[in-house]
Amino acid sequence: MAEEENLDERVILYPITLSVRITDEMNDALPRIAAYENIKPSALCRQELLKMIRRYQRNPQYKSWLKRTEKIFR
Repeated sequence: MAEEENLDERVILYPITLSVRITDEMNDALPRIAAYENIKPSALCRQELLKMIRRYQRNPQYKSWLKRTEKIFR
């Protein structure tokens, strides 16, 4: 019964899956870097992707481009 309650309370934080092709070199490095950072490889990828997105969100040129192309992405 307690297990069923835990399943109901669980929240899916990342509901979208993204598949990415990587090289053998990247595949070798990713788990090592993640181990060094003491996080899972998937969490490391999310963290770096979020950093990139936040960097673009602060970029004035990107903001300007986004305004000009707003209709395309609706």
